Amino acid sequence: KAEKAQGDTPMSLVDQKLTESLMSFRDRKYDRVIALCTDVLGLEPENLVALKRLGSALYVMKEYEKAGTVLQKAYDLEANDKEKATIKKFLNLAQEKAKSRAPTAPAVPATP
Repeated sequence: KAEKAQGDTPMSLVDQKLTESLMSFRDRKYDRVIALCTDVLGLEPENLVALKRLGSALYVMKEYEKAGTVLQKAYDLEANDKEKATIKKFLNLAQEKAKSRAPTAPAVPATP
């Protein structure tokens, strides 16, 4: 009877979804990344990997406001200063782009 190697444990559902989301990100299947990371966050709302990957996918999809919201949460949860600085850079970019895309009030035509 063969025994399992020590590191040969099955992956959890969360780990499976994170692995698949990474492969999808590399394949530029951002809609799939968003769906998988959203699933993970439904199970683990503070999963930092899912938050960062979701924020990145939303950013690439030009969903800057949503990306900013997700990246802010990732920034707040991140403990590593180097990672925090990287997140902050993308958070600032997302916020700037969201502001520049915000609709402005239409000009009101002058009445005669």
